[in-house]
Amino acid sequence: MIHTPSLLKTEKFDKLFEDLMCANIGLYIITSVFQQSVIASSFAQLNHKLMWVSFFIPMIKIAYDFLRGKYYLLESIIYFLIILLGYYIRLKSASGGPLLLFLYIASCRNIDPKKFLKVAFWSLVISLAIAVLSAILLNEHSKDVLQKRYGMQRIRQAFGFVWVTISANIYLAIVTLSIFVIKKWKIYHYIVLLLFNIFFFVATDTKNPFALSLLTLILIFINDYKSKIITSIISKLNTILYILGAAFIFIASIIYNPSSKLLSFLNNILSGRLYFTQKGLGAFPITLFGARTSYGGIWIDSSYADILFLNGIVFLVLVIIILTIYSYLACKRNDNLLIIFLFITALHSIFDTQLIMLMYNPIFALFAYYVVHDSKLVEQ
Repeated sequence: MIHTPSLLKTEKFDKLFEDLMCANIGLYIITSVFQQSVIASSFAQLNHKLMWVSFFIPMIKIAYDFLRGKYYLLESIIYFLIILLGYYIRLKSASGGPLLLFLYIASCRNIDPKKFLKVAFWSLVISLAIAVLSAILLNEHSKDVLQKRYGMQRIRQAFGFVWVTISANIYLAIVTLSIFVIKKWKIYHYIVLLLFNIFFFVATDTKNPFALSLLTLILIFINDYKSKIITSIISKLNTILYILGAAFIFIASIIYNPSSKLLSFLNNILSGRLYFTQKGLGAFPITLFGARTSYGGIWIDSSYADILFLNGIVFLVLVIIILTIYSYLACKRNDNLLIIFLFITALHSIFDTQLIMLMYNPIFALFAYYVVHDSKLVEQ
């Protein structure tokens, strides 16, 4: 295979780049959280500018690594094509998500994943704590939503956020990332995370993040006690789970009929996702590279449907392929923590739209790292 040019030999900037990349992802996550906050939105605007300024530094590092011969030519061509695809989708759909995702994938190629994920974890913890505590202490809840739940009227409040479900979903991201941050799990880890999980469930009545956070803790507990049966089953299931999840939500939505007891039951279990996806399939254009879609009151909560409508068929297929490869590599490595994370993420993507949002799923950006370290494309 052909190497890229090797014009520069120094390794001095490697550590600096890693620190800058970690700082940048921290800024990205904090910005993303605070942009949805009713209290810290002005701070988010400043943070957003800092994030974009720092974002160009990793791009310089990509070019620098290219000149040092760190990339094979084939890799460079692949990265160039997917970044070009991300830019094209951005023009078509006015969504910057795919472009940011591809740029982070390319620039995370030589980064230490443990450091990266710790930064992501603590960025989420600090951001969520500031938003929620500020809302409680200042009594600045963004809205009260009156709903009939469990046979009674109840009010759930958005703790410092525009939408009531945001804090619970961010907490789910914290729980899933904790599996990479907590080195040795103690009983108090489970108790503290479970108590906060109950708090967000009671406060927001958001069932899906509560159930998936609980499932994450159960799987970590099983993994800690060296029970390989469950993780082995999940590992094999993961290699087709993203394909199955996407196929399920679309097929079930197409055939959804409220008069069918089974489909009505599934729709209730999925909190109306089949109904809303069916509405979306009838209302929005399906294109190869996405469209400037305004949902106009129709809630599209499934990640697979959201990516299809906003970013197009090509990007949805590419995301599923990347995650399927990711799942295969995790299975090959017997990386139980990554297996658990991917399993929860695949399930969560059926319910919610956060699959390619790096504040909820920062490990996606480390795809290049895992591919490089499990392949012969790059010399070890």
